[in-house]
Amino acid sequence: MANTTKAKILLIAPELINLTDPGDVTWDLILADVASDITSTIYGSYQERAQRYLAAHCLTMIYRTQKGDAANAAGGLIMEKNGEVIKQYASSGKTGTGASPYDMTTYGKQFLALRSKCIVGFHVVVPGV
Repeated sequence: MANTTKAKILLIAPELINLTDPGDVTWDLILADVASDITSTIYGSYQERAQRYLAAHCLTMIYRTQKGDAANAAGGLIMEKNGEVIKQYASSGKTGTGASPYDMTTYGKQFLALRSKCIVGFHVVVPGV
């Protein structure tokens, strides 16, 4: 299976073309990370797609920070007021222990959906209990 590419990520996340990244250092790092984390051994035919959505999620979080939406990227802040200027961020709808950092972007949510198809949890059954 082939690893994902910057071109494929930009097809689903065109806003990332504006990511400030001299020399594509950030892109190269994220692509290398997802290539090592998302392998065909576990993800099979979903490998490239899972890599694409995970990379888009990570890069979106970086992009939000660069744009000055650091509070939105980190989660938690819903509204910020500075004089007459008010910034309001959309809530992921999840809070507390059920919340996941992947819920903060549509790409992260798509990655979670793919991951749930490939990684099945296990349950230990103890006889007689």
